[in-house]
Amino acid sequence: MHKTCVSGIAIVGLILALSGQASTSGMTLAERVRVADFIGVVHIHSVHPSRDAGKPEEQRQDWFVQTADAVVTETIKGVNMPSHITIQFDHGHAQASPNVLYDADADYLVFLAFEFDGGYSTCVQGQYAIHGATMRDWPGSADPITLEAARNSIAKLLPR
Repeated sequence: MHKTCVSGIAIVGLILALSGQASTSGMTLAERVRVADFIGVVHIHSVHPSRDAGKPEEQRQDWFVQTADAVVTETIKGVNMPSHITIQFDHGHAQASPNVLYDADADYLVFLAFEFDGGYSTCVQGQYAIHGATMRDWPGSADPITLEAARNSIAKLLPR
């Protein structure tokens, strides 16, 4: 029920935390790049409740209570990505961290995990809203950074 990317990041995070190498904000960018099946830019066309929206957690078949219909506009990491994907998101615990929310008609740089049903879910700390050509809350930067700078940071961490 809990997703592969979140589990993988939790395990690696524990190892890094015990070794003293984790950043104070959670996973390092290198770990997110390593764990994500897809990294790229998406445009969210619409957001919908999932089939389990409104059900108590113990009655849900899925972890997430919303889905987003997205168009892939750029692939940084990923193989054979379809042009349209479904992103499952929102674990239904509004104040519990980490909870990812998407807005319709918005662009995001995302780190996604492939789900067994053919959809995707967002990795922990794996969503950055793009405003113009900049993003906020990028690891290691107190100021907004450009999408190009983020691409360059990611590219340095990809296997050659």
